[in-house]
Amino acid sequence: MCQRFFLLVLCGGFAFFFLACEAANNTDKTISVDDFFKTYLEALCESSSKYNNGIINASNKSSCSQAIMESLFAYDFFHVGRRTVFKQKVYLLRKAETRQWLSISAEQAEKCFLIVKQMQPYNPLDIKLFDIPDCALAFRGKKIINDLCFQDEECDRGWCNLQGTDCPGRCVLYRQQREPCNENLDRCEPGYTCLSSACSRLSSGVKGEPCMADEHCSSYLYCKKNDADASGICFEKKGIGKTCEANNECLLGLTCTELTCQGPEIPDTVGADCSVSKTCNPFSRLECGKEGETYSCRTFPAGEGDSCSFQCGSQLYCSPQTGTCTLFSKPEEACGQYYQCSSLYCNDSGFCAMPECEQTIQ
Repeated sequence: MCQRFFLLVLCGGFAFFFLACEAANNTDKTISVDDFFKTYLEALCESSSKYNNGIINASNKSSCSQAIMESLFAYDFFHVGRRTVFKQKVYLLRKAETRQWLSISAEQAEKCFLIVKQMQPYNPLDIKLFDIPDCALAFRGKKIINDLCFQDEECDRGWCNLQGTDCPGRCVLYRQQREPCNENLDRCEPGYTCLSSACSRLSSGVKGEPCMADEHCSSYLYCKKNDADASGICFEKKGIGKTCEANNECLLGLTCTELTCQGPEIPDTVGADCSVSKTCNPFSRLECGKEGETYSCRTFPAGEGDSCSFQCGSQLYCSPQTGTCTLFSKPEEACGQYYQCSSLYCNDSGFCAMPECEQTIQ
């Protein structure tokens, strides 16, 4: 009986031990960079498709993720005001993951995806991934302060200071809530921004949260407050035909004219007239092409030498000099611009190369 009791206690002890380990492992579970961005882009495109009359709809939702991942254009995908090429940034994150400079928390990533699913922006490019606190916190850097670094996400509780053209840079501590800061020199911890010389709290990215200024809200939201109130609420920016009082209430590209948000609509069907906007919906993989005196939407051209105005199919870029689809240059071949290279990086010597540090495009 005593032996049986001992075995029961021992088994119970092992069960507890394994349960404890399992709980710890759940906390420490990670997901890969590729899995993170696959799920993130799916969540972002699904969320954008719920915006009434937005740029993402039932017909192009399935091509939305691919359009973002393959875009050759620099947008502020990750931070407001810091334009980068999406696929180049993912390459650098994947490289850092391979070298064990960072990992991604599976639990925190789920919180990020949940926030993104609630956003419902007009355009998925309005969302800045690392300006969403729950998304920034999913990336766990392994480098400590003053270590050499190649991008922010490698630094533990800090960011990578890449001064001028320095590569690599050094990890620097974030400024914390309510700490004094210099907008040109410092960065605040995730969820805060340097505003009026102090780290001020941001919206988590969804409408309905409190704010003091537009800068506290995500880029597809604006801060609406009564004249007598010091604080307000983050509201969704308005589309064409919606009533408004100021330009900041309207979506990017629209203006508040005669109390109405106005601007050209972006067509998203093959053959649609684009003579006013000179733009077609890129998430439908369309560009605005000219034939004779008319402009109409057409699918991205996919053959070398084909006429183009925006973007071409895989392995090709649209040359602004010739207006034709052109093969990418390979590493060590001459280049003048980043988009001419298959690596999307043209070094200071004028040759295509694999990027080492995150590139901010002017």
